[in-house]
Amino acid sequence: KDYNIQFKNESCKMFQYLVATSKIYWKEELAALKQIDSIYTQKSMPLHINSELLTDDQNYEQSQSLRNKMFLMGYLCCSYKDAAKPWGVYLMDNKISDGTESNGGSGKSLFIRFAEILLNKYFINGKNKKLSEDSHKYDGVTENTDIIVIDDLEKKFDIELLHNDVTSDLQVNPKGKQPYTIKRADSPKIIIATNYVPLKTDASIKRRWRFGTF
Repeated sequence: KDYNIQFKNESCKMFQYLVATSKIYWKEELAALKQIDSIYTQKSMPLHINSELLTDDQNYEQSQSLRNKMFLMGYLCCSYKDAAKPWGVYLMDNKISDGTESNGGSGKSLFIRFAEILLNKYFINGKNKKLSEDSHKYDGVTENTDIIVIDDLEKKFDIELLHNDVTSDLQVNPKGKQPYTIKRADSPKIIIATNYVPLKTDASIKRRWRFGTF
């Protein structure tokens, strides 16, 4: 809990977005604001990660959520790959469920749009029911690709099928062309955005994925 960040400039629009999507207890804060002045609405709430109207634990949890997103964006923007830390990024909604409930509208896709400003993206439609069987899903990926985005991944997909692609060399099988391999050090990082929690969260999953909640 000693780890902290001082924010010198909170006017950056991207930073404000990260704050807004990290305010886990915004409803509690808004209720307290309305008791002070009924004119407050969700849109008029202060865009600060900490609030005097929340408890220390609530502020700490929100700050952790913000630091997590800053870490993930920095990780994606860094092309270096540490063989001991071969991570994919998994973005989901910050809502406890049994894995069958679909949530959305929390800002995950906008996180990816910000990343696209700086990075070369290859897009995969996560709603493709046959994605797990598609041997050509990386057709078009090259060494110049920074991130592979699997957007709106459907709930039944087993992310363990991507583990070799996250940790090892990337095998690309273009349609009608000779397959080729991109070495791990030059291969793109994989980022998933989904409305569902993973099907399982065992040690193998936790070792290979870094989760961001919105």
